[in-house]
Amino acid sequence: MKKKMLAALMAFLCCVQPVSAQAISTQSIMTVSSEASVRLKAGDLNLDDKLDILDVIILNQSIIGKESLTTIQKLTADANKDNKIDATDSLAIMKAIVGIFEKPSDKAFSPAITNLSKAVKADIVEGKAADDAFIKAQTGFYLHLFQQAEQQDPDKNILVSPYSVMQALAMTANGAGGQTLEEMEQTFGGLPLDDLNQYLYTQRMTQPNYQNCWLSTANSIWYRDTFADSLKPEFLKANADYYAADAFKAPFDDSTITDINTWVSNKTERMIPEILNPEEEIQKAVMYLVNAVTFEAEWETAYLPFEVQKQEFTAADGTVQQAEMMYSKDHDMERYYLHDENASGFYKYYSGERYAFAAMLPNEGISVDEYISGLTAESLQNTLANPEESYILAAMPKFSYDYEIELKDALSAMGMPSAFKETADFSAMTDAPVMLDKALHKTHIETSEEGTKAAAVTIEREIPVCETPLPEKEIILDRPFVYMIVDMENHLPVFMGTVKSVE
Repeated sequence: MKKKMLAALMAFLCCVQPVSAQAISTQSIMTVSSEASVRLKAGDLNLDDKLDILDVIILNQSIIGKESLTTIQKLTADANKDNKIDATDSLAIMKAIVGIFEKPSDKAFSPAITNLSKAVKADIVEGKAADDAFIKAQTGFYLHLFQQAEQQDPDKNILVSPYSVMQALAMTANGAGGQTLEEMEQTFGGLPLDDLNQYLYTQRMTQPNYQNCWLSTANSIWYRDTFADSLKPEFLKANADYYAADAFKAPFDDSTITDINTWVSNKTERMIPEILNPEEEIQKAVMYLVNAVTFEAEWETAYLPFEVQKQEFTAADGTVQQAEMMYSKDHDMERYYLHDENASGFYKYYSGERYAFAAMLPNEGISVDEYISGLTAESLQNTLANPEESYILAAMPKFSYDYEIELKDALSAMGMPSAFKETADFSAMTDAPVMLDKALHKTHIETSEEGTKAAAVTIEREIPVCETPLPEKEIILDRPFVYMIVDMENHLPVFMGTVKSVE
């Protein structure tokens, strides 16, 4: 049962022009490879003639440098046959195990592009596990980005994936120098880029790849064929090592727009069909750095049909709308209560409990805008990391929407304006004068109670009525609220959004 599907897209375009010309844009997306079904005779790392979770564990341990592979294991580890051993092989093995093969085949690229991924060999690098310094820095960046998006679009339902934006920005930072790099590092929370690369590598490599809950990340770099000689190989190598970024050389004409959109569509399970429109002035660009992330999970406890009820939802503009409200009640009440001085909410876990949906309902008289603007990194981390055990009669509306935002002004306001100026220093990327021109972010979300597998498990579970506890709290999300998809291992909100309207 697919209870939650999200996709986030952000891309940067670099343009080699005289410094007076507009130059760069960036984009990012959520991803999962969909060609595993035809590539998975390989992947048997423990050589027991079957694919199972032990193969995934062995491969992941080798990727983060905790285990060495034998020569035979190296031959079978390349599960997707791209001549690299990386996280995409882990995902391919997992998808073979769980049998996720019903998806349409990925569209092919045009013959105009050249895939140079095999020429840029990624080495095994050291990662860093999330610690207080990383969590504090990331929470600050995540919240500031969310606040900027809310200020920019106060009348909309918003959804940003700070995790996706950070991946794309960090790849770009590997090409920065001087004041441009200093500003980017400060915007990222003050972590040196070398440390950030290691933290983000480990974060990417340790995301869940379970049957009922997975988060997958893909990165790619697209550059103009006439720009190839100007691009520094160290830049491509760093992004291959830490971000498994594929590299594509392309003519940057209409066919390249189609190819980038094809990559975007493939990597987001068709949830985001394109990032570049046909009118994109691609002739001004020299590079796109693209990050794609896809999250899909079932609820730990599914909603049953009779737990979905029609109910009124009062939108931010005061209009009364009809919503399909999903109730957690009786013996399926939520158990983890969230609160601060201005809002109360709850966690609803996804399968495996590595991720959870966090909802925060501002107190009466406090708008969503006011609540978000009053948050600090410390207060948000404290709330997410310290839930109280309680019995909560909770209800949330079904909702689905797409969102798009240009982040140039937001990122400049957050502390990295130099990257978007003609004086930008991307000397670690190229000796040519380039700058960031756009920072485009696209997201998609669907929530639902549907999903036959999880529903069947829930229906089979029975508890005597006399054991049903009385609710201690009641939280009905029938007016605007804030929500997050939270990595419960470090209490980082990978996605942050608002629901101000359900229509």
